[in-house]
Parts: sequence; C-alpha cells; structure tokens
Amino acid sequence: MLNLLTLLAYVACIAAGNVIGVAPENQHLYKPDSNGNWACLSDPSVVLKYDQINDGICDCPDGSDEPGTAACPSTKEKKQLFYCANEGFFPKYIESFKVNDGVCDYDICCDGSDEWATGKCPNKCAIVRQQFDEFVEKKRADIRRALQIREEYVKKAERAKADVGKKLERLQVEISDLEVQIGEENRKLKAAISSAEESDSGEQGALEEISQLSTQLENFISDFVASEKKSRSTIVQLESLLQDLSENYNPNYNDATVKQCVRLFREYISGKEEDNKPESSFSVELFKEKLKSLKPHLQSSSQNMVSIEPSIGNMVHHYYMKLISTFKPKEEQVAVRSTTQDNVSNKRTIAIEEKIKKLDKTLHSKKSEASIYEENLSRQFGTDDIFRAVEGEWVHRKIGEYNYKIGYLDSIYQDNTLVGRLTSVKGSTLHFEHGAKCWNGPHRSAFVDMVCAPKSRLVSVSEPEKCQYRFLLETPIVCEAKSDEQIADEFSVDPSDL
Repeated sequence: MLNLLTLLAYVACIAAGNVIGVAPENQHLYKPDSNGNWACLSDPSVVLKYDQINDGICDCPDGSDEPGTAACPSTKEKKQLFYCANEGFFPKYIESFKVNDGVCDYDICCDGSDEWATGKCPNKCAIVRQQFDEFVEKKRADIRRALQIREEYVKKAERAKADVGKKLERLQVEISDLEVQIGEENRKLKAAISSAEESDSGEQGALEEISQLSTQLENFISDFVASEKKSRSTIVQLESLLQDLSENYNPNYNDATVKQCVRLFREYISGKEEDNKPESSFSVELFKEKLKSLKPHLQSSSQNMVSIEPSIGNMVHHYYMKLISTFKPKEEQVAVRSTTQDNVSNKRTIAIEEKIKKLDKTLHSKKSEASIYEENLSRQFGTDDIFRAVEGEWVHRKIGEYNYKIGYLDSIYQDNTLVGRLTSVKGSTLHFEHGAKCWNGPHRSAFVDMVCAPKSRLVSVSEPEKCQYRFLLETPIVCEAKSDEQIADEFSVDPSDL
C-alpha cells in the first residue's frame, strides 16, 4: 500500500490528468477506457483497473503499469525508465530502480521528481540551470582559447615538417654532388690504373729487348775473352822466339835461325789483325742507340732512377751485374722486385683511392641521415601532423608521493623509474610499453588519455592492474570545436553548491 505522501502525489497527478514517470508525448498511452480499465502496453490481453497504475505492484509482464515506481525490475530486453520533467532545464530519464530510493539524483532529476513518494528532494533545477549556464560559458571560452593555441601548434607542426623537408632536400643535393664526385674520381682512378698498366707494359717490352741485347753482349764478351787468351798465348810464343833470336843472333853471319825467326815473325804479323778481331753480330753503336730509345721507359718506372749516359764501361758493368743476378736465388729476385715496385708505387693512384674512400664514407653518412628524415616525413603525427609540434615536450606533476614526467612522443617516468616508451598513437590515446620490470610482476606500461584544455596538465593517474597505469592528460592538441549538445553532455552537477 502506498503511504500518505504517495497517495497525495498520486491524487495530484490524477487530478492533472498525468501519470507519474511518463513523458508528455506518451501520456495518451495511459488513458483509461470507457469502463475505467487500462490494458498493458505490450500485452493488451492483460487488463487492469486504472488505479492499479503506479500502485507499487508489477502487474504487467512488460512492467508498463509501473512507470513511476521501482516495482518492476529492468530486463536485458527493456530497461524500466522514469521520466523527469526538470522544468526550466532539460528533461531526462532515470532508471526506475533509483526512483524513491531516498537519494537525490540531481544530476538527472534536478526537480526531485524521482523522489515523489519520499518527498526528500526539493526542486533544484534553477540552481542546476545556473551551474550549467556558467559551465557552458566557461567551456566555450576554454575551447575557443584552446583552439587558438592548437592553431599555433598546427603552424609549429607545419614549420617543423617543412624544416625536415628542407634538410632532406639539402642532403639529397649533397648526396647527388658526392655521387658525381665519386664517379669522376673513379674515372680518374681507372685512367691512372690504365696508364700504369701501359707503363708496365712498356717497361716489360724494354726489359725484354735489353735482355736480348744482354745475351748478345754476353756472347761478345765470351768471344772477346777467348780471343784475349789466344792473343796472350801468341804473345808468349813470339816473346820466346824473339828471346831465342836475341840469344842466337850473329850479325856477322847470315844465320838460317835468324832467317827462320824473321819468316815466322812476318807470318805472325800478317795474321795478327784477323785473329784478334772475333766475328760478332753485336754492334756497340747500335746498342747505344737502342738504349737511348728505351731510356724514357726506364726512367718512368721509378722517380729514384739516375740517368746514366751509356758508355762501354758502364754497359759492361751493368750487364755483368745482370749476368750475376741471373744466378741469384729466385726468392731474392722476387724480394728485390717487390721492394722496387713498392718504392715506385703511383702516388697519384693512392691519393685518388684515399679520396674515394673519404667520399664514400661521407656519402654513407649523408644517406643514413637522409633515411631518418624520409622516415620522419612518412610517419603519421596525428591530425594536422599536430604531434610534430610537441615533439620533445614534457609534462611534469607530482601526484601522491611520486613525481611523474610524460614526454608526448618519448616516454613516461615515475621518479626515475621508466614506466614505458611510446609505441603507438590511437586517436587521443597514447600507448607506452616496455617499461622497467616490476618486482615479481610484469614490465610497466601505460595508457595516456588526452582531453581538451587550454594548457597541458597531468590530471590524474591510476593503476587498474599491477604495473599497468592510466593517465588523464589535459592538452590543447586534441581540442576540436563542439556543439552545445556535446558541451551539455560533459556537464555534471556540483552537489556542494546545491
């Protein structure tokens, strides 16, 4: 049974022709028939007396007979809702189980109509309306100011992106110039190597010709030595004959021995020129001319070579030493040649190679730097590239016993402990992972939910699960224009001012 207050409210409602808890546009559904009866809305076969509506007893299967009480529980298919008129403010619906529970739900029913039976909640809609108007005015001003600040961030982001683009363009020009320089130096190196090979080929040909001349000279020397030995033997014989002549000669006699010596001596004289000139195809003059023609090749093989004017003496000495060296161990000859080659290395070729190495190193460095800028330009930095403007910015605040530090595109720290590093951005939420490992727990991680405000400020931090944090961050970078309806949805009643 309804108490007295309930009965009085019920009577007043009936007198006004309205059913408590029903919106004006639905009042026609609760009109009695000519017999003073009323049928359940979802099941017209269930007919009730009109005074059974809002009597605190749930008679209809759909609960439609109790729109103003908590008698009928809500179901998954349908929630039982109570209509609050909230005259002077915005009408709203409250769940029926909160009706007449003794709690003033002014954030929904500022007129207190949800407590019509208890009478505990007077109408506060005028005060709530004042709070709402002040909230809306302040919110609009905050949004305008925040949007102005966000616009500055957008311009800053555009400048940051343009700066990266300019740096990349400069690097690309430098890379192109370096590639041209390296190509030119490689052509110089190729020409130098080709020239060196031609020089080596000339030297090899010269050495082959000298080797042939050396063989001819060696044969000449052998013939010369044999001729010299023969001449010495002849001289000894002549000296013996002359000695014999001097010992046995008698000027007073026409001695046969003298005649014999004179005859032999004349024979010796007549054959001397022919015997002392060994036949040879070697020509000293021709050799000297050939050596002169080969001289440029020999000089180009080493800067340390000394120009020597050909002569019989130095030629004999040179080819004698060459002949001796023929019999040296092969390893010693290789060592000598190797040392000579090292000493006569083309300094210009080495200089070109060193220059190419330096250019290649610089080119590699420039390309690595350019790849960083290219990756930066291809990354998503949110709407209008807004996050470019806060790259490098940090928000600090002490909450509880800890100092928190949040870097938008960097990481989060709780004092000196790493909570996580940024891994993704989804809408207005930043996700940070791979923080320091908790003792006997997982690695720390966090979500940062950003809401619109003129200034960046860390509002709160919570730990829904062990070492998994949730931050609320105010910032102008997520601000956007809002309609009055959207602003109204954010309003909540301040009970301390009621």
